[in-house]
Amino acid sequence: MGSELRRRESARLFGYARPQKLDLTLRQGHHYTAHYCGLCFALAQEYGTLWRALTNFESTLLVMLMSAQAGPDPSFRKTFCPVSAFRRFAIVAEHEGFMVALVKALAKADAAYRDNKAKWTSDSAEVKAVAKWTKADAKDVPAAMGLYTFPTLAEQAGPNWLGGAAVKAMTSTAVFLKEQGRIQEMKPDYKAFVTDAYVKKAMAK
Repeated sequence: MGSELRRRESARLFGYARPQKLDLTLRQGHHYTAHYCGLCFALAQEYGTLWRALTNFESTLLVMLMSAQAGPDPSFRKTFCPVSAFRRFAIVAEHEGFMVALVKALAKADAAYRDNKAKWTSDSAEVKAVAKWTKADAKDVPAAMGLYTFPTLAEQAGPNWLGGAAVKAMTSTAVFLKEQGRIQEMKPDYKAFVTDAYVKKAMAK
């Protein structure tokens, strides 16, 4: 699939449904990597960096199958990748149907955790699954998860998350990266990189 996918492989992509690079045309390779990175970007935008761990070959395959049923070819746009030293990569611009369904599924999983944290022990199936996908030690997962907040959909749409705080956090991060020389310039406004649309649509359904 060319140098674009090789750069992503260097970022430790994982999964079993690995694309056969030699069998793909340049256009197909571009579409695949844009779907992979688009899913990663959307998860991080909606939930934070931790959820990038859900991006793998299998979830990308599902996104591509759903995208193929949407009708016209997807649109693309360029964005910066924090995982790859802020290089610019093309991503699929929208995965609305998939993202709304994913938001609802993650909200259900969050609620299951919030309502019964004691169940999430190092030998539980849930913790073993998290350890598998994040490459962590199962005994460290419960304590690590305890450091995170798992807000409800209503809280996610509120001012402490997607309704305002996320933009402030992204702006502060950009200021720090510019001071450290990691990026050359800042965007005048980071609102375009944060959306509560998926959460609101998930709440409405």
